[in-house]
Amino acid sequence: MITYIPDTLYVEARCDIAEALLHAQGLPVIWVEDSHGNQSYNEETQERFNDCYYSAQCLLESLNIEPEAARNE
Repeated sequence: MITYIPDTLYVEARCDIAEALLHAQGLPVIWVEDSHGNQSYNEETQERFNDCYYSAQCLLESLNIEPEAARNE
C-alpha cells in the first residue's frame, strides 16, 4: 500500500534525508557565499547532495511513500 504525503512534506523529507546522508559521508561540506549574502554548496558538495537527494527518493519509494502529486500518475 502506498502512503501519499503532501508534496511539500515529501520534498522536505527528501532534503532532510539527503542532508543527513551528506554529513554521514564524513567528507567536508563546503558552503560558498555570493555578493548578496546567499549561501549555497560549492560545486562538488552540490553534486554529492544531488546524489544523496536521489538516494533519499529511492529510500522513500522503497518504503512506499510518495508525494501527493504522484497519486494521479
